[in-house]
Parts: sequence; C-alpha cells; structure tokens
Amino acid sequence: AGAYISRLCHKVRDLSVVKEIAPIECRVDAVRLRLSPDDALALGAIAVELMTNALTHAFAGRDAGAINVSLTREGGDVLFTFADNGGGDRGPDKPSTSTGIGMELVKQYSENLDGALDYDSSDAGTVVTLRFPAAREVTAAHGAP
Repeated sequence: AGAYISRLCHKVRDLSVVKEIAPIECRVDAVRLRLSPDDALALGAIAVELMTNALTHAFAGRDAGAINVSLTREGGDVLFTFADNGGGDRGPDKPSTSTGIGMELVKQYSENLDGALDYDSSDAGTVVTLRFPAAREVTAAHGAP
C-alpha cells in the first residue's frame, strides 16, 4: 500500500496546474503494508481527495509548498497522516465542517476502514490523520495480491 500511495500522490501533484504556479514538494514515507483491494482503494481515494483538496486550496498566493504523507504502524493500528504547509482553513468553507462531496468521501472511506479521522488546521497548514486497525492487513495466504 505504501508504494501505491506514493505513486498516487506524486501523480496527482504532477497533473495539477498548481505546480505551474508554485513548486509543491511531495514527500511520502510509508511502511510496507498489504491491504485487501477494497481497503487499498479506500485508502487511495482518501489520499487522492486530500491531495486534490490541498493542491486546490492550500497554496493559493504562495511561492511554494510542501505535502507530507506518512503511513506507519503504531501499536495495533495503522496511522495514515497527510500534512500540508498551506494556509489552513479559510472562512465558512472549512473542510473539517464542510458537507462538500470531497470531505464526505474521505469520511465515508474512513468508516469503511473502521478508522477514526482527525482533522487539524491552522495558519501553519492542515494535518489529517486516519487511524485504522492493523488487523485489516491481510497476508498472502488470505488472498492479497
């Protein structure tokens, strides 16, 4: 799952018009993780939506930006963290309280992973953390690709 998330994040960044305006650095630090196809799809959709949201909103008026994505194991959980150093929330359209389709999808996919979603935004940027049970990891014996 780590290599998959890395490819997705870099592809979304490379396809974005924001990179023509301001260079956006994308760093991904991920452990090797085997998920079922459905869980990998859910995690990938979350990463793409958060990446798209950051590229669309976080770096307006900035000369450069950075996005850091990590996928780690912590105790009995998997921890997916997405952080940008953009401008944080703006006005009444705060993603943490938004009913927009993007954040609704992130919330739904998080629930599909039996995960807990945490969102924190300030002038220093936005951090979204998803914690889900490591028990969702599968082994080759259970049919994972």
